[in-house]
Amino acid sequence: MSLDWDLIWKILQVVALLIIAREIDKRIRRKRKK
Repeated sequence: MSLDWDLIWKILQVVALLIIAREIDKRIRRKRKK
């Protein structure tokens, strides 16, 4: 079992950032609706 944990951790961070960015974007859009 030779897994590149650094690569896996980077991928997990990117996925987490994308999910958080989507949630923030949804909240901002709701607030900006007039």
